[in-house]
Amino acid sequence: MESQQTDNVLKIRGDKDFQQGNKDGKTYIRKLASAILTVLDKYDEVKLKAVGAPSVNNAVKAFIVAKSMMKDKKYELVCTADFDTADFNGNQKTAIMFKIFAEEVDGPQNT
Repeated sequence: MESQQTDNVLKIRGDKDFQQGNKDGKTYIRKLASAILTVLDKYDEVKLKAVGAPSVNNAVKAFIVAKSMMKDKKYELVCTADFDTADFNGNQKTAIMFKIFAEEVDGPQNT
């Protein structure tokens, strides 16, 4: 039986304050993007678990920022998404699980 690895799962916050263009929200996104790259260095993939629209929005923004922060241009970040569940005090909520990994780029990158 395969054990589920949780060291590479980041749970995404989605505070409503971040939706107002708040400086704290932008700082959170940059820190999350850095965390994505740090976890990616240690593991083959990183998973972002988001519950609710603000969290999903922050996850997508952090992925885009992390992609632009990649120093090694031989690789590009790729993101896939699936449904998952999250437990909040015994209540099951639908979550989005983003899986991010690096893929080798063939030839010049179009950015």
